[in-house]
Amino acid sequence: MSDAPPDEKIAATVHSRIAQTILDAIAHIPDTDERKSRTPREQARKIASAAAARAGLSAGALATPPGFAGMLTLIPELLAVWRIQTKMIADIAGIYGQTLKLTREQMLYCLFRATAPTAVGALVVMVGESVLVRRPTLRAIQKISEKVGIKVTQGLLGKSIARWLPLVGALGVGAYTYYETGRVAQTAIELFERAIEVEVTVSDVTPPTPRQRPKKRTTGEAAAKKSTAKKAEPAKRTRRTRKPPSASEE
Repeated sequence: MSDAPPDEKIAATVHSRIAQTILDAIAHIPDTDERKSRTPREQARKIASAAAARAGLSAGALATPPGFAGMLTLIPELLAVWRIQTKMIADIAGIYGQTLKLTREQMLYCLFRATAPTAVGALVVMVGESVLVRRPTLRAIQKISEKVGIKVTQGLLGKSIARWLPLVGALGVGAYTYYETGRVAQTAIELFERAIEVEVTVSDVTPPTPRQRPKKRTTGEAAAKKSTAKKAEPAKRTRRTRKPPSASEE
């Protein structure tokens, strides 16, 4: 049996489910009827506004049940919002004529660039006015989803508290989701405005792991180490030189 506290077990379970939900959300690229526009930015703004309204209403509706019942809607809410946002990303790609180059890596990047930039930053490399889209292995995608899931889980704390406030909580969740969808749309616009090149080969792209600083020795540890080193050091023998006898002594 695991000795982990109940809170840690719950957090680990939620994190695991969220990571899997992320993979489900980007598993398939939605179809789009949008075609390349002569005024792509203006058209993309309209698409983003409509999608943000739908996402906000969906999230607010799922957050309406108060208390524990509202807590049960967290994962369904995330999946519903992410599906609306992935459809929005696909439509924006169509507006810019980038549908054929749209990949799940770009979906993951657009969805979570604002939430977890370190985790998804390695997927897209900006080179001047062009963009290089990496093609990571399935295992690398899973690792990235796990890291994104940690950030999303941390952000759910505020949402979970809102579940206990009827109506007010639902309005707050809806407003935040509206704002968040707007940020996803902005990332997509900035991405698809550039020339996109997708890697031909699959590579092991993983987010960087922060370096741990060496543990600083306490005063006691430093003194103990100094004492040990001093004991280990061979004692220096002092050699006395005998003075030659003077003439008077002879």
